[in-house]
Amino acid sequence: MTLEDMLSHLHKLQCRDGSFPSIVSDKPRVIVDHSGFTTVLVLRSLRHNLACPELHSIRTAALQYLLRCRSSTHDVAFEFWPEDARPSWAPDFPADLDDTATMLVELIRHGYIEPEKIRSSVCKLLVKNRVRLNGKVTRPVWIHDGAFNTWIVDDKHYPNVVDCTVNANVASLLAVLDLHDLPGYQAAIDTIISGCSWAGDNVERLQSLSPFYPDATELFYAVSHAVESGVEQLREVKDQLYQCVQADLQNNAGAHCRNAYGDVVWKSSALLLARKLARNPNFLLPKNRFDYRSLEHCEINTMHCKS
Repeated sequence: MTLEDMLSHLHKLQCRDGSFPSIVSDKPRVIVDHSGFTTVLVLRSLRHNLACPELHSIRTAALQYLLRCRSSTHDVAFEFWPEDARPSWAPDFPADLDDTATMLVELIRHGYIEPEKIRSSVCKLLVKNRVRLNGKVTRPVWIHDGAFNTWIVDDKHYPNVVDCTVNANVASLLAVLDLHDLPGYQAAIDTIISGCSWAGDNVERLQSLSPFYPDATELFYAVSHAVESGVEQLREVKDQLYQCVQADLQNNAGAHCRNAYGDVVWKSSALLLARKLARNPNFLLPKNRFDYRSLEHCEINTMHCKS
């Protein structure tokens, strides 16, 4: 398939509302789903060529869809689906830090949100959604006190889970916002490093580090993105993970999400295609790579910003 064919096919896969579809395997059911999370991962996969004219309409529609995923209950938070488009079969989950971090980074990257307008709100949101190790609850040995939980909830008794991929995505957001000193940033990094050290090259252990993801390839993608965003402390972990998952990167079936420790899995041919596109040498243009530490090239769409 040529580069032009891949771009054309990706355009055809995008739905009218701007989302990219996925298939949810919930045995024996197979469901077509449209979520902000699948859509944001497609966008992130295409980050290394921001100037491709064929992707302009795709990105614009996808970003508009992400804006619909804003949470109405927490400032600057986002949810897996738009609140007005949550599938009838889906549980009423709260907003979460994974959707929030990944979506905010893409909206910042493409100029839909000004970083300085959300820094304070992001700090308040993240600081209160960290795990506190008090000895009353038994947790995996690799979790560090102060790392980030997944669900954004005020109820301390709500069953929350620490996920290394989620923490990598939150660390990316904090690096993009130049919030390296925020409580939780270093704990998130230490949790990922400790988890990968504990797991080594053991596939089952690596999978257990990310309860909301079907395999360790997504942890590799998230850590790679974090390093690119400025989280330099994860560079060795990135190299370690690559050695463990390099064979799976070519053969991955587009599986990118699951229920915690469960067997309900989201797969997306659009995400698979976007990642293949990102590996195409003709698509990778170094001069168009995004510099998170200099947003001067972005035309900020202030009409979308939330003051």
